[in-house]
Amino acid sequence: MIRQVTRIHVIEEARHIKYAREEMKRLVAEIPAVRRRAAAYGMAQATRLMATQVIHPSCYTAVGLDPKLARRVAARSPHRRATMAWAFRKCTAFFDEVGFLDGRARDVWLRAGLLES
Repeated sequence: MIRQVTRIHVIEEARHIKYAREEMKRLVAEIPAVRRRAAAYGMAQATRLMATQVIHPSCYTAVGLDPKLARRVAARSPHRRATMAWAFRKCTAFFDEVGFLDGRARDVWLRAGLLES
């Protein structure tokens, strides 16, 4: 029963993602370039901010590290940046396809370590 519920869940999620992608393609195609670039930049900034919240500072404190210093060091880690870019690769490929990874938005994604250069 658990396998069946899990299978149904995966199918439904895939359907929702497909619908969301098609809807985004449609909406992006209809808006002026200036609005698209502004939306892309806003989404890049929001994603950058959310990515910094993945690890709660208390995790660093729990292992005896200064949370501010540990967060700065982690943000600069080539391994972390590569892992984050890998985790976001499907998302960024789609955003590139619809025109959400150009100009200032691309710069934000790159600086945040969420996009491979």
